[in-house]
Amino acid sequence: MKKNFFLFFVGTLFLSPLSAEAMFTDVPEVSSNYEAILYVQSRGLVQGYSDGSYQPNAKINRYDFTKIIISARFSEEDIFRCNTTEYFFSDVAQGQWFTPYICTAKKNGIISGFGDDTFRGEENVTMYEALKIIFETYEVDTSSYEKPEQEWYEKYIDDAKSTGLLVDASHEANDTITRGNMAELIFRQEVPINEKAMPKETPTAKEAPSHSEAESMNEVFRGLD
Repeated sequence: MKKNFFLFFVGTLFLSPLSAEAMFTDVPEVSSNYEAILYVQSRGLVQGYSDGSYQPNAKINRYDFTKIIISARFSEEDIFRCNTTEYFFSDVAQGQWFTPYICTAKKNGIISGFGDDTFRGEENVTMYEALKIIFETYEVDTSSYEKPEQEWYEKYIDDAKSTGLLVDASHEANDTITRGNMAELIFRQEVPINEKAMPKETPTAKEAPSHSEAESMNEVFRGLD
């Protein structure tokens, strides 16, 4: 059973001062990704490193990204109940910390791997891959952005631009994301800008923003580049 990601703490997160939350030593309040990183921390999706840092500029690989995004939407019960001998990739070893998360992602059609049946978990996640994984995880219908003979990622990019999930249009297919970008993408997907002022029980991420809202998004979320 998928988690209801608008839990009680989401409301308290935006009603309480951000500085009241425990924070990472390398993510000051002036950081462009501060609110997003605080959010994923409050969600229990990230814990940081032993030295108290978050390392927002570090790249994130496919193992870590999949683990975080699957944890955001599925319960531990569902994740660890996944049959890893049925849903697996040839290069994903059994019994590893990441195996149940990869299993859950494949079982639910979130990831399909490469043509040689590999997952390549140690490779860094690109922006386009991240958007696909997020849209598939949150079951976002991108069919309205499908066009004949388009690249596999184009419908995800177009959808992300229209909803404010992706503001910067300068990304290339092989551009990798950082841990700060990862937090920002999850934050934007789960808490659309109109939800911040008055959290609701269900998200409205698919509602296209008005021109004025889009400008506000550019200002508030200028950190995702």
